[in-house]
Amino acid sequence: GRSAALLGELTDAYGPRLSGSSVHAGAAAWCADVLRRMGADDVHDEPVQLPATWTRGPVILRAGSRALHAEAVGWAPPPREGGIDAGVVMMRDASAEAVRNAAATLAGKLVLLPRGALPKGTKAGGEAMDALARAGAAGLLLAQRRWSHVLIATAWGSGAPGPLPMAHVSLEDAAWLERRLEEGPVTLHYEDASRLGPATTAANVVAEVRGRERPEEYVLLSAHLDAWDFATGAQDNGAGVVMALEAARAVLATGVRPRRSIRIGLWVGEEQALYGSRAYVERHRQELDRIVAVINSDHGAGALKGWTLALRPDLVRKHEPWARALFAGLGATELWDAFGCDTDHCPFALAGVPTLNLEVDEEAYGELHHTAADTFDKVQPQHLAAGAAALALAAYSLADRAERFGPRQPWTETKKALEAQHALEDLQYEGLL
Repeated sequence: GRSAALLGELTDAYGPRLSGSSVHAGAAAWCADVLRRMGADDVHDEPVQLPATWTRGPVILRAGSRALHAEAVGWAPPPREGGIDAGVVMMRDASAEAVRNAAATLAGKLVLLPRGALPKGTKAGGEAMDALARAGAAGLLLAQRRWSHVLIATAWGSGAPGPLPMAHVSLEDAAWLERRLEEGPVTLHYEDASRLGPATTAANVVAEVRGRERPEEYVLLSAHLDAWDFATGAQDNGAGVVMALEAARAVLATGVRPRRSIRIGLWVGEEQALYGSRAYVERHRQELDRIVAVINSDHGAGALKGWTLALRPDLVRKHEPWARALFAGLGATELWDAFGCDTDHCPFALAGVPTLNLEVDEEAYGELHHTAADTFDKVQPQHLAAGAAALALAAYSLADRAERFGPRQPWTETKKALEAQHALEDLQYEGLL
């Protein structure tokens, strides 16, 4: 169908859309062209500042003649040109306090961190990383969790340059290193040809289906265009982008404009620190009261389940009958109140704007998320088309109904909800509040 054809073009023609790269810029221009050709209004770019660019290069991690499976952590600085030779120290507890206590043994060493060694929580994890850098560690080796030497792409912290070199090491090779360390000292040769670049400007792609009566009010269809570079970002998040594009096309094809506008926002920098959606919220802060709801898709194309309404149990209770009636034929009938700041709804939810995240069956998605397997052939066209239909129905329904979906929530109420979930400190540490 149309959705699958669009996704094939995006993933096969443009591939990995790393934030700040020329590939991302080309994909953004392609999205703008698709929107113009379908007849969307006011198609334009909005600039987003990124604190650094980064290009992956090959990692060499070698114990004597044995090469280990390793890849760079995004936005972490590489070791000096030509690489380093350093001894390995393993830490099962890498909390800031534990690092400070062990500082004398870490200077000049590569620190192997098994799964679970870093403390949970953004603030605690960031403080641990800073402590490792202050202790003079030569670099970090982060053990992966998947079998078969599968490596998962992640960025250091906020997509700003990290404090020290970091590489992912496969589960099997990390286990081998642990066994070797039980027998005695281990020295590794570590090179990384990745390159950090200066701050740059990238772009969100924004467009609109203008409403017939109250065009200044709008529903925002949200998806991030950037993707990791191991594969072509088909599920994460080419699927979400195509669902938003197809939803806009479906509304335009009816020839009946909704009462309010439907805006489309395709973001850059989500995989680093939600840079695109955060920039939109800042740029449009004076009009946040005019956003009826943000409808976000970033969980791939799976069988539809429903919608998460972050920090808004009041709206869950109010709109359960609406969801069950409108999406009965698609399966997206359930509503949940939950909060996470792992995708682009978050800056809007923190600003009190009602948000709906499309929820799907993620069993298959979880297996390929951020890996070399996230390619077009993993996407089932019927799920992609159903997701686009759900977005179109949700957007048109909320834009056209006489009453608004719900009020913008005051900060005092949002703060209470965040405190109840013990999320406030981490969000402040990340600069999201």
